Amino acid sequence: MGLQGTIAQELGNLSFLTYLDLSNNSFTGSIPDKIGSLIHLRALNMSYNELTGHILNNVGLLRNLQRLDLSVNQMTGTIPWSTFNLSSLQRISLHGNQLSGMLPLDSCQHLPDLEYLRLSGNDLSGNIPISITSVGNSRYLFYPTTILLAVFQWPWRTWRSFNSSIQEQIY
Repeated sequence: MGLQGTIAQELGNLSFLTYLDLSNNSFTGSIPDKIGSLIHLRALNMSYNELTGHILNNVGLLRNLQRLDLSVNQMTGTIPWSTFNLSSLQRISLHGNQLSGMLPLDSCQHLPDLEYLRLSGNDLSGNIPISITSVGNSRYLFYPTTILLAVFQWPWRTWRSFNSSIQEQIY
C-alpha cells in the first residue's frame, strides 16, 4: 500500500472491526494499546512494517482472533503468555523480529485449532514446549530460528515421548 507513519490509537475505536490488515507498509513506532479493545477482531496482520516495541500485553483480550501476523518487524521483548490462551487462534506468525525469552511450557495446550506457528528468526531460548505435541490440527511449526518441527499431517501422537530441546548445533 505504501502507507507510512505511526498507527493511530483511534483505530481501537472501530469496535466492530473483524479484519485489520496493515501489512507491507512502512509503519513505525509501536502497536497502539487500543488495538486490544477490538474484541471482534478475527485477523490482525501488521507484517512487513518497521514496527518496534513489544507485542500488546492485552492481546489476550482478542478472544475471537484466529490469525495473528506481526512477522518481519523490529518487535522486541517476550511473547505475552496471554497469546497462548486465545483458543480460536489458527495461525501465529511472529518470525523475523527480535523477540526473546522462553515460551511457557504449556504454550500450545489451549490452542486446539492451531495449524501454523512460525517463530523463526527471533532470539527465543529454552526447550521446545512439550504441549506442542498436543496440537491436533498443526500443519507447519517453525521454532526458533529456521527449524522445521512439523509438516502437514505430522504424526503427533507418536511423538509424545519427545522431551528435549533441539541443540543449536544442528541448524
